[in-house]
Amino acid sequence: MELVRQLWRGEISLVRSYWLFGVLGSVLLRIPSTYWAVWGQPPSDAVGLGYAGIVVIYTFVALIGIWRSATKYYDNCIQAGSEHLKKKRIWATLAKVGVVLGFLTLINGIVQGLSWYDGRLDVSELRTVSIEINKDLPTVIDEVTVLTETYVDEASRLVYVYRVKGYSYKDKSLFDENVIKSINIRQWCDDADSKKFLQQGVTVKLSYIGDDNHELMGFQIDEHSCD
Repeated sequence: MELVRQLWRGEISLVRSYWLFGVLGSVLLRIPSTYWAVWGQPPSDAVGLGYAGIVVIYTFVALIGIWRSATKYYDNCIQAGSEHLKKKRIWATLAKVGVVLGFLTLINGIVQGLSWYDGRLDVSELRTVSIEINKDLPTVIDEVTVLTETYVDEASRLVYVYRVKGYSYKDKSLFDENVIKSINIRQWCDDADSKKFLQQGVTVKLSYIGDDNHELMGFQIDEHSCD
């Protein structure tokens, strides 16, 4: 903590505060976010918000510390009798320019983060949900229907694939898609957890396929389906 206090008060040399806390510290802070992005494994909301809070606090403290160190470095250069040292005050000016840019980047990140975090699930989070659902599949729905898998399609919809045993594409006309869709919408909207899931901006598609792997019917459900 003493080191943090020294940084905050600008008591650490400009070289150390800028390169150690400004540059190296920022690189180390990016490791978790880089890992999540590369491996496609986004953190939970709690972890993500906690990480964002740490980044904001650290960056704020580091930038203030660098600014104060730069001010002291500049003053020391001015007070020095050597012309050589007076010329080195340019490093303090450049460091402060870096601090200003750093604050602008920080503010932009906060604004973007607040606009992005609206409780809605993005594609990577949907893929994680799909993986978790698939761990418990297949699931028998009734005598002829089995939920076999889920996946996220190109339209960013979470697709539920149901296999209807004993039927193929030639039997497509036997199914009243409007009635089945109405039943499914009612089930999704009447269930509190399912409705909350839809309200997170998720669009689901229910795809019913026959034994020949051809789709017998398919329809989507979203938050507006419950209106």
